[in-house]
Amino acid sequence: MKIQEWIRELKRPISHFEGYNVDKKNLESQQLQLNHYLNRINQHSYAVGSEINQDNMFKDYIQYQKEVSANNKSLFNIEDISETNLNRKGYFNKKIGIICDEFLYKSLKSSCNLNYISIDDEIRDIDVFMVVSTWKGLDGTWQGITNVGSTIYNRLIEKISVCKSKNIPVIFFSKEDPINFRIFEEIAGEAEFIFTTDKGSIPNYQDKYPHIPVQLLQFPIDPHVHHPINIQPLSNRNVIFAGSWMKKYQERCQDGKLLFNGVVNSPSYFTIVDRNFYLDEDQYHFPALYVPYIVPKVDHDILMKLHKKYPFSLNLNTIKYSETMCANRNFELQAMGSFLFSNYNMFVNNTFPQIQMIFEEVDVERTFNLPSSLLERARAQSIQNMMCHYTNVHFMEEVLNTLNEVIEPIQQPEITIVTTDVERMDAHWQTYPNITVVEHGETINSTYYTYFTEHVYEADYLADLMSAFQYVDADFITKGVTDYDYTDKYNDRGLTLFKQGNSINKGFSIMDTFVDEQPFVLNSTNEEKLLSIIIPVYNNGSHLEHKCLRSILRNPDLNYFEIILVNDGSTDTYTIAQLNRIERLFHFIKVVHLETASGSASRPRNIGLDYATTPYVTYLDPDNEWIGTGINDLLREIRDDNTLDIVVGNMLKVNEENTVTHHYYQHVINKMHTDYITNTVEMLKVTGLKTASIQAMIVKKSLLIDHQIKMVDGAIGQDSLFFLEMMHFAKTAKIIDSTVHVYYAAVSSSVTNRISNRFFDKYLIMETARIQFLKKHKYMDTYMKVRFNFYMKNWYLTRLNKVRDNKERAVTSFLKLYHLYDNFPRPKDNELEAAIKQLEK
Repeated sequence: MKIQEWIRELKRPISHFEGYNVDKKNLESQQLQLNHYLNRINQHSYAVGSEINQDNMFKDYIQYQKEVSANNKSLFNIEDISETNLNRKGYFNKKIGIICDEFLYKSLKSSCNLNYISIDDEIRDIDVFMVVSTWKGLDGTWQGITNVGSTIYNRLIEKISVCKSKNIPVIFFSKEDPINFRIFEEIAGEAEFIFTTDKGSIPNYQDKYPHIPVQLLQFPIDPHVHHPINIQPLSNRNVIFAGSWMKKYQERCQDGKLLFNGVVNSPSYFTIVDRNFYLDEDQYHFPALYVPYIVPKVDHDILMKLHKKYPFSLNLNTIKYSETMCANRNFELQAMGSFLFSNYNMFVNNTFPQIQMIFEEVDVERTFNLPSSLLERARAQSIQNMMCHYTNVHFMEEVLNTLNEVIEPIQQPEITIVTTDVERMDAHWQTYPNITVVEHGETINSTYYTYFTEHVYEADYLADLMSAFQYVDADFITKGVTDYDYTDKYNDRGLTLFKQGNSINKGFSIMDTFVDEQPFVLNSTNEEKLLSIIIPVYNNGSHLEHKCLRSILRNPDLNYFEIILVNDGSTDTYTIAQLNRIERLFHFIKVVHLETASGSASRPRNIGLDYATTPYVTYLDPDNEWIGTGINDLLREIRDDNTLDIVVGNMLKVNEENTVTHHYYQHVINKMHTDYITNTVEMLKVTGLKTASIQAMIVKKSLLIDHQIKMVDGAIGQDSLFFLEMMHFAKTAKIIDSTVHVYYAAVSSSVTNRISNRFFDKYLIMETARIQFLKKHKYMDTYMKVRFNFYMKNWYLTRLNKVRDNKERAVTSFLKLYHLYDNFPRPKDNELEAAIKQLEK
């Protein structure tokens, strides 16, 4: 450690040392003496270091440093990480002048002729000037750039003016939205084009600068830096977090504790690289609990190599509720082959379902305990996704296209598949988009070619091989020789992608994922199946694998589960391929295929019940997942008490605004003062017909069969009515204070989030059935008094405002729905009545 950094570290506030044997007496005199040392540091650094080491007054501070040092892991040797034969080809012969930070500069520099513009540099010989939201720039000369009217700010404006006078396009790119939109908005207004990583900030820019085009742009990765060469296998449980602790973001800190505690309490080797280790600001100090795992910050290039020794990484998103914005680490670490544990982020959940969100500490270890082959699939999909869609070349292509620059578009190279049976070879089930199939002996006209033989190839197989050519300069990519390392041989041409050329001497071998996968074997098959889990599936194969099924497969009670997937006429080829793979490899999972889509989860759930053979039933949607021990707690309760018809827990809901636990337990306790219900009709009335998630409950199958309780076919919103019917007919129920599943309410593909004119047609079907239930069982008065006005305003009207196409039809359907209740008295609501009158004009 440099002596200056060491002294600075000693100046950390005393509050940081809570929990350690630190002398807090005479703090003021200690600080004065320390300042004396600091004033002499530049002239007599080694003498000062020696004096401090001898000074008893600072022995406790020094002891703290020794504690940290003693607990620090000695960093792995990274000299064995070879990066020769990287793919060094450039793409765009454009000279881009840029002001940015170190991370973005290093991510972009291989995609074009990139020139960093320091504060004293003149603008000369560039094609584009890009100003990126930065606090001080790559070299620190732009410190204070956001202070409008300051000398630094004015120097920036001068450079922008020079560019405009020379007809050099000026771009502003913000990677700090939405949190710091106001800080950088004045700089943005000086540009001719605005890019932002946050879709939600686009209207803000458009309102303020209607004359400036605004466009979305994602973080780029550099395949020369962010690649999986020499990454460790996932059987190695080394875990790393490289980042900072920021106390001002309290929700981020709470999420961080969940992640860190989950790792600390599991068998793993954990390292925290503290980016702000040498800052003397208390707001950046990690809690004392994590000190044994901390190492000081290291150079960026070393950190990139260090990640190869840690196949698992932790990620913290400061911005959680953005449709497109997340921490840059999500991109970089996926490209490098890390399996990520992360806190929630709306964009990450929608786009990268293979990243494991953590809401309960226990789920970290449970995920570790999954077969490594399942986790290897996830990280291989992450690598190919980054290499095929998020490289710096894709980034620069988008920028240059916006400027109407003439460039050659990026295309996925053609791959020729050579096979002995063309008629049986359907290449369309591969996710790779540009494939030609020929027979042996026919001419190969593409640069890349492979052989399909007797192996079983999964949908991602070719994309997995081709993605490696993005980061290595090789004659062939193969599988089964070694894992993410160079080789001069291949064992099987049926597992190899070749590049046309004069030799095949330089090769690279990746994991043998997506080919000849082995069946998933249960630990035991002797246990009696107790619980049927019914999962409706429609065009969401990736979320099904990485959210829903992963949470089931990692559950310790897996041997007691009967899993039933009902394919509701999926048309997406990847989802169909996934279901076929599940049928082939998971013999304990039933897959039921329906020919045509119903447009509602009702039919597949009803049909799933017909296939259930266990005494108990629950439901789980493919884009949701179980968390913690909730489902285990439910199963234990209903199994141990045969008098129970239904047992219900809580649900965690995350959406585009917040994370909230729906405490059904607390609501019932507040009204009924007991968690054991013997009069469910009374409970429904007293609780105002409040419903719980049907994915947070277990019900006796016999209750559903005996009372012919089914979901309304063709409807949406049917879950609530289904719950009311179950609870109404149940003789006894138990409500427990345990959170069962997370409901990802902001999933873009969810039927309740695809608001079209037909949305209200389907709700009209449900409301017709709801009225029948409420009238028949004498709940209508309760519903109208407690639920009707609130539901109409806060559910239907808010969604009606989101309809863009054919809104007139949507309004007509909603008004039909609303007027179904005209004959039932309800409390007066002027706001609702005014809204209805406005719609009827």
